[in-house]
Parts: sequence; C-alpha cells; structure tokens
Amino acid sequence: MKRRTAILILCFLSVSFLLFAQESERRTALVIGNSDYRSSPLKNPVNDARDLSQALGELGFAVTTKLNSSHKEIFEAVRDFGKELARGGVGLFFYAGHAVEVGGTNYLIPLDADIQAEDEVRFASIDAGLVLSKMESAGNSTNILILDACRDNPFKKSFRSSSRGLAVVQAPRGSLVIYATAPGSVAADGKGRNGIFTGSLLHHIKVPGIEVREMLTRVRREVMAATGGEQIPWDSSSLTAGFYFAGTLYLDGSEQVRIPAEGIARVTDLETSRHRLEMRYDDGEKETKRVMVVKDRAVQVAFTYIERPKVPVGFVLLEAGTFRMGSTGGESDEKPVHTVRISRHFYMSKYEVTVGGFRRFVNDTGYKTTADREGGVWIWTGSEWENKADANWRNPYFNQGEDNPVVCVSWYDAVEYCNWLSGKEGLTPAYRIKGEEVQWNVLANGYRLPTEAEWEYAARGGNRSRGYTYAGATQRGM
Repeated sequence: MKRRTAILILCFLSVSFLLFAQESERRTALVIGNSDYRSSPLKNPVNDARDLSQALGELGFAVTTKLNSSHKEIFEAVRDFGKELARGGVGLFFYAGHAVEVGGTNYLIPLDADIQAEDEVRFASIDAGLVLSKMESAGNSTNILILDACRDNPFKKSFRSSSRGLAVVQAPRGSLVIYATAPGSVAADGKGRNGIFTGSLLHHIKVPGIEVREMLTRVRREVMAATGGEQIPWDSSSLTAGFYFAGTLYLDGSEQVRIPAEGIARVTDLETSRHRLEMRYDDGEKETKRVMVVKDRAVQVAFTYIERPKVPVGFVLLEAGTFRMGSTGGESDEKPVHTVRISRHFYMSKYEVTVGGFRRFVNDTGYKTTADREGGVWIWTGSEWENKADANWRNPYFNQGEDNPVVCVSWYDAVEYCNWLSGKEGLTPAYRIKGEEVQWNVLANGYRLPTEAEWEYAARGGNRSRGYTYAGATQRGM
C-alpha cells in the first residue's frame, strides 16, 4: 500500500499541513512544450511542459507529453487526445511555445514551421480551435485549455498586420480557457527554469481545497506582482460545476480551511476546546480526527491516506524498496555491488508473453519481426551457437506450445508488442518509435518492458513478488 501523510500542527490560531491526493474520476492531459525554434528559440517551454506533466501525473492525470514537436506530431497528438476525451472525465490541454493570431484565429507554431508570410500561417501551424473542437465533440464533463503562448510574434517583420498576443475565444460549454496574459498582450519567458505564468501555476496547482477559478485568481495576483502589473493572466469560463485539483480540509464539520501555497492557513476563531478535523479526499475517502486545542500549546495530528492500488488481472504488485545489485565475481560491468532504490511501486505480469499472445499481435498487425526481416537468428545447438536462416518465433528449433514463452524475438519486437497491447486496452503507448529510434514516455500508462533494475528486483523478490520466479522459467506459472 502507498501511504500519504498529512501533518497537522494545531495551535491557538493556526493550522499547518502538507498533503496531496489523487482524484478518482478519469483525468486526461496533453502537454506540449516547444523551445528549440530555428529562429527565436525560447528558454522555458520544454521545462514548463516537463514540470507541469509531473505535477499533473501526481494529481491523477494520465499525461501525454510532447516536446519540440512538428506539425504532424502535434496534430496526431491532438487527434488522440480527442479520442481519450470521448471516454469521459476531465480533459486538460497545455501548450507553451510560440503562437500567433491571424484574422481572429490563434495558431500554435510547430517546431518545423517555415513561415515567410502571414498568409502561410494557417497552413504551417495548428489552429488552436482544433483543440476546442475536440473538447466540444467529446461531450465530457470538464475541459481546461491553458496557453502559455502569448509571446511576441516571431514573424512580425514579414506580417502585414501588427497584432500582438492572442485573440479572445469563447469557451465551449463545460470548459475553461486560460491565457498566460490578457488578449492582445504578450508574456515573457521567465529568468529561471519556468515561465512566469507557468511557474506560478506550478506553485498553486497542488494546493488542496482550492477551486480552479480561485486558484487562477491567486496565480493572477502573483504574476501581476512579479511583472509590475505588465502581465495579467486571463481566462474565459463556461464551467457548470466547480473543479478541484486536490483534496479539502474541513474544520468542525462546516468551515473549509483553504491552504495557500506555502502550506499554512490561519484560522482566526479557533477557540480552546475539542475540535473536529475532517480530510475529504477527492476519491470519496475521508478521515476524521478529534483533537483538543489549548492556547499556546501545539498538537500534532497525522492524516494517513491509504491508496489501495488496483492490481490488474494477471499482474503482481511490486512495492517500492531497495536491494543490492551487482556482483563481486562476475563481469566488469557488474561491479561493484551497490544499492539500488526502486522509488515507485510497479506491476509485473505473472507470466512471460506466450507464443499464443504474440501470435495474436502478429495476426492483428501483420508485423514482421527482426528475424523475419533479417533472415534468421542465432540458435544454441547444444554445443555451439549457429545462425539459422529459417529460425524465428514460429520455428525456434525446439517444440513450443501456445502457452510457452515466446522466443527468438528482439527488443524492438517486444517494444512493438507493448505498444500494440496498450492500444488494444485504450492505454497511452509507453514507447515512441521512429525507425530504429525508440523513446520511452515515462509518463504514459501503457505497457512497457521492465528496466534491468526492476527485472532483478522482481526476480529476487521472494515474498515481495509473492513467490513468482521470473528468471529461467520454461512453462507458464513456473
């Protein structure tokens, strides 16, 4: 089980605590950050996208992150985002990078845009209205669109018009559109890791008990203070219900205690007596503590939220922990013995991928394995390795049944299988594949291969892996 602890310090006039909690409703986010433009590169957008992706992931969102993306990549990502939204729940789209307004339409500038005149913008860029159209078509409950893209026009010297910033758009029903600054104005990159607006958003987004519009008010005040009033975040809302990113604390059953970003709330009328504190988590769980508060005396109360992981069928939960990895007598790349920490729990299949499972993948996709394309694999004959031109997963040169582990497949074949299985189950694929280049999207919720450390941790697991032995098994379940 994964424990999350909120520490409460009760004094005569103050409450102090730390907490974040995940939501139970379906939450989907697409986060895009473009920095490395050939002309007018930007410092912060990629950092903004990475940091916001991490924060949203911790708040229960299934996040797809795109960094320094082309027109094709952004368009396909928005298309896939729309399909996910159609499954319901809350949708959030974030874009940081260059954007321009032409003829009342806002366009997001991809990294490969070659724009030499104003009339080329709509062909080389992504109409931000496409995202709003996907949100409206999905018909899901709540959508949030955030554009930290109101930077000055990088192509203004070749444009006939002299518009600055982005245009006003009307938020579709059930949605909230947020700009880093007011329409017609521009926002600056920050001097630190993040842009001024996104830095403030990251400052407030995890604060429990704050409705999203109240959060934006706090962000607006902070950004205005940081820029001397020159940058004023702006929003357009048609939300029909309140939305909270994180949990809520109640005092004595009625008074809601709102916790600012520094984690301290002042309760001005807290009398010396026994008080009832209730932490309401957004997945429906709640905890109640009763504590006696005496003037000038602090009382510490710990809220411990127990998140009960839902273990997928056919999988084993491996809880986070440490183990000793390496060897004193093995190959040089196995030395020295060192401590490895697995910082997050993960799930691993009880069984290897079977011949039958791999066959379904091949039949469904027509996929050709590395052995099929390159003409065979190396086979152990009992005394030596020999290259067999006709060897592959169907013909490994020993008898195989449908329930045996599939063999004679490459790492690339395994990656393709993982992405196929993720797609079959409506999950975000864990791998981005371009030819022989494979990138692991660490924020995706799809199937992936274990890392070397995870594999060894599981294989050595004993009780932690509930008795399943992974290395060396030849039959399913052995």
